[in-house]
Amino acid sequence: LIDLVEEVQRAGIVEKFYQPVARNFVVDSGSMRMSDGEILDSVNQYRIALFETISSAFYSALSRKTVPTLKIQLAADLYMTEVEMLEINDQLKAFVHEISLKYKDKRPDTHRYLIANLMVEDKESLREE
Repeated sequence: LIDLVEEVQRAGIVEKFYQPVARNFVVDSGSMRMSDGEILDSVNQYRIALFETISSAFYSALSRKTVPTLKIQLAADLYMTEVEMLEINDQLKAFVHEISLKYKDKRPDTHRYLIANLMVEDKESLREE
């Protein structure tokens, strides 16, 4: 997970400097003993990290002023049950998985694109009809 980068001796004390080398790692779920709240916090931190990755790419594309490489669609005011939302999410996930198999390898004259979908209940701006 980490490598020793440098050892420096100062006044008889050895300082060791390390750097991470693992890009990611998987923790055995059996070794984790977390409460429901801690699990939810962990999942939410993962969600935030995903959102920040997409946000960073979004802002980077805007700053490069390369509008053709940035596409965004917003379908608002959809009223559905949570079950219906999950069904649609599963369909989108299956579609993205299918195309990711087709375009997973870098080829000449290709660029990397991030594809994301976000479905969130909008309780803040509910309008009365």
